Amino acid sequence: MERNHDQVPVAIAGAGPVGLALALGLARMGARSIVFEAAAELPPFSRAIIVLTRTLEAFQGWQVADRFIAEGEFLPKLCAYRADNNQAFVRIDFSALSGETPKPGVVLMPQDHTEKILCNEVLKTGLSEVRFNHKIAGAVQDDSGVTISVESEGEQAYEQRAYYLVGCDGAHSTVRESLGIKLKGTTYPVHVFLADVNIADARDGLPYPRAAVDAPRFLFAVRFEPHHWRMVGVLEEAQVDAELGQDFFEDKVAQLLGSGPFELLWQSKFSIHRRHAAAFRRGRMLLAGDAGHLNSPAGGQGMNAGIQDAHNLAWKLAYSLGGGDADALLSSYDVERHEAVTEGVEKITDRISRFGLFTTKEVRPLVAGIAGKVISVPFFQRRVILAMTMLNARYRHSPLLFGRSSLLGRRSPELDALLDYRPTIVLHEPSAELLSAAKSCDVPNLQVMQTQNWSRWKCRQPFAALVRPDGIVGYFKRSPTPDGLRRGVRSALGFAQP
Repeated sequence: MERNHDQVPVAIAGAGPVGLALALGLARMGARSIVFEAAAELPPFSRAIIVLTRTLEAFQGWQVADRFIAEGEFLPKLCAYRADNNQAFVRIDFSALSGETPKPGVVLMPQDHTEKILCNEVLKTGLSEVRFNHKIAGAVQDDSGVTISVESEGEQAYEQRAYYLVGCDGAHSTVRESLGIKLKGTTYPVHVFLADVNIADARDGLPYPRAAVDAPRFLFAVRFEPHHWRMVGVLEEAQVDAELGQDFFEDKVAQLLGSGPFELLWQSKFSIHRRHAAAFRRGRMLLAGDAGHLNSPAGGQGMNAGIQDAHNLAWKLAYSLGGGDADALLSSYDVERHEAVTEGVEKITDRISRFGLFTTKEVRPLVAGIAGKVISVPFFQRRVILAMTMLNARYRHSPLLFGRSSLLGRRSPELDALLDYRPTIVLHEPSAELLSAAKSCDVPNLQVMQTQNWSRWKCRQPFAALVRPDGIVGYFKRSPTPDGLRRGVRSALGFAQP
């Protein structure tokens, strides 16, 4: 086995949406990476089909959101319809978030298209290489980096050195196995099928998403692009190991869309999990996406949570490579994303699963009716929307939070600070000395802005806040001193005092 003596800053296992998002985030911070993908090319399957609002914010910071909005189907409103009578039973208007996020809504787009956009943007940066047909077979770390064993079809196996290795290689992660970390949690006692069908007749104009509320088991469909419909349903025990044939899908299409011809494009069966790794980081090796946590597909949060792992991690890796305190930065990734997964993603997907996938035919109409009435109340609708769009995440226990404010660990209330993947100091009524101090913090790509929107920050006094590249408030101080500002900003971004 030959050794590759060139040490890449970051090696990434897996060219799925998480690995490609991480490579793009690193490139936007000026950091180089290599993505290793075992497959010969990006897979052509739709899989995850929704991009949530918080993920759109990440894409906006990476200058790629416009492509998703233009090439996918952007939904500023969402209504769920009963398949038996085409009546809406749940209505959600994302405009309730106007002023809180730059683009209130979600995008319907198949995962293969998401991956193509991200891969194209990654390669355009010139800072990342994507090696298809290159499988990471194992890795060992030392004080100065990671030695990665790489196997390539038709080529001699080799070793690649990297300063950091991130496993974005899915549920059966080789990187996680190399670390000896297992996923802990539970597997639900149900099996689910996904299927994509082509509908070429007038049924393609039916309203969506739609649920067969009166079906024996949960059954749901959404149109994710013209003529292409995703069906989701719970299998009976006898169907788990059986081949799902034409008759099976014909019945499901009839219940959801009405009888008629269709073409089966793709199908999959799987178990549903609520599992996560005990740690997302050990030394120079880290986990993101399904390599670190597996969740029910209910609510479409799985892929989005993985991309948000990358959104959190990319800038921290870049700063670790650029002289920051790597241990503080990467430990904060572990703490923050563990909290986001266990306190956010797992809880909401569990609730949706229990009230959606697991309810009986007799109870389901009652649950649908109650859900519709509750969500129609503005107070509850706002809370539901924030949770389902992943805008409500908060890092309460992060070691990178400094100062005092209820906004610490939350998304910035200042929209302009959410639009750039760079650190931003926000000042209200600063003195000349404070403004000068803000501009002399000696942090890469730091920008300084002044705001008059004191009410958003819940503070009338002069204040200083630091919005991290991922849009999270990491420092807040009322009536700060110049020295205190510099210390707080640099600490929140993982840099030692000058």
